[in-house]
Amino acid sequence: MDQFTLVSASAGEQNITPGEQRILALMEQGHQRIEQRIERIEQRLEDLTAKVDHEIGASKMRDRQLAIDIQGVREEIQHQETRLMARFDHQLNVLRKDFGERFDQLETRLGVVELLVQQSRRA
Repeated sequence: MDQFTLVSASAGEQNITPGEQRILALMEQGHQRIEQRIERIEQRLEDLTAKVDHEIGASKMRDRQLAIDIQGVREEIQHQETRLMARFDHQLNVLRKDFGERFDQLETRLGVVELLVQQSRRA
């Protein structure tokens, strides 16, 4: 109301009518309401800004944790792959040895059969 009173006083109006007083009071109330609304809007904006900042921080933390988890999964996959390859190599070596022994046995048997055939032809 100071603003309106100063304006009317500076204009040289010492006496204002009750209607004018009422208009000035209503204008002051309207001005106060606008200021209150602006304050509420500013507070909501600050609250939303704080919430967005918090969510940004939480999102960055989730991103970091996800990256850590992904790296852990990659390392586990690599470890499992290494174990599987070692197991595969072991099994392959066992099969090679087994086939080698069988081949040697068959070669020995074939040699014996060839000797028997040669002996039977001589006889």
